[in-house]
Amino acid sequence: MRQGAVVLAAQHGQHPETVWAAAEEASRRGALLRVVHAAPDDRRSRALVADVREVLRTLRWRAEVEVDVVEADPVEVLLTESDDASLLVLGVDHGPGGPRPWRHHSVLDAVALAARCPTIAVPSRLLGAGHSAGIVVAIDEVATAHGLLDFAFDAARRR
Repeated sequence: MRQGAVVLAAQHGQHPETVWAAAEEASRRGALLRVVHAAPDDRRSRALVADVREVLRTLRWRAEVEVDVVEADPVEVLLTESDDASLLVLGVDHGPGGPRPWRHHSVLDAVALAARCPTIAVPSRLLGAGHSAGIVVAIDEVATAHGLLDFAFDAARRR
């Protein structure tokens, strides 16, 4: 049985590091890379998809990529994607004033709290092709720590 896709939550203004991290995870897992852009009535989606494809071309990505543009609420779309995905990848922008998570915290927070698969937030200033950073796992009293810790240690071991 094929492993669930690695889902990249594409957004406008996203840094290439986010695409790179999602592609690397899909490659490591032998999984489909699925690019999803969810926005209520966003007419710039074609340009965004072209930007993502350009980053993949730069990375010499040869594996299958599935792209889906949905005019819907991003949280609902990503939570639905998490049902079958092996991993969700979202970007975190570090501007001059410090971290500014995807869509001003709300989407990243909602997805990270309710996703039914692991979720990675990729910091734009820390990662890039050929670079590595530490693995951070967030655990609260509601979550079962064993699965999260297993995932984090496996990710650290692979790096």
